[in-house]
Amino acid sequence: LAGQPLADEGPGVPAAAEFVRLRGAAEEHVRQRSAREDIPLADVYGRLAELLGWSAADTARAVELEEEQEAAGLQANPAIGPVLAGLPDLPLCYLTDTPHRAAFIARCLAANGLPDGPVLSSGDLGLLKGRGALFGEAVARFGVRPAEILHIGNDFQSDGVGTSAAGVGFRAVLAANPTRYEKTLDARSRDGGLLGPVLAGASRAFRLAEPGASGRAVL
Repeated sequence: LAGQPLADEGPGVPAAAEFVRLRGAAEEHVRQRSAREDIPLADVYGRLAELLGWSAADTARAVELEEEQEAAGLQANPAIGPVLAGLPDLPLCYLTDTPHRAAFIARCLAANGLPDGPVLSSGDLGLLKGRGALFGEAVARFGVRPAEILHIGNDFQSDGVGTSAAGVGFRAVLAANPTRYEKTLDARSRDGGLLGPVLAGASRAFRLAEPGASGRAVL
């Protein structure tokens, strides 16, 4: 979706499917050469600019298009509302493993009605949850002990392993995780096609909006 307007208006991108390939190759290139645990989105698009001869304005526009598509596809996990409502009135912080900027993530959270709180992004800081380092940053930044933190997450690898390494409590909320069928459909995005990802997204949206109504068909 981000690649189509780039193919229409930007130099060097012949088609949306080709942008998928170029975008993936650029990220892999930057990751392989980075000494950080994670990389910022700006570095990925910096590599694309080198490959495609983009100007600074072209590059900024490409980043903007990716962020627009990312934001448009987001919605709050319905399962998180009751979880947050049942917690004590304590400071809230968002930790995320993503190349996206914390400022962008904060805007997305606000747009989806989630409570205010500082955002720590692995892309900004070069530190990942899964290795425990991003939790260590939260401990240092907010002056708390690891045992005083409860992390709520949906990924046993990054959230579960990372909290264990950092000595932080962990509570899993898994309702919004894609099923095996949804993962299979979504994998079709690798060749630039959108039908599989759209069907996967529709399936997951239905499950979350109508819990108990979907039965075994999408499990």
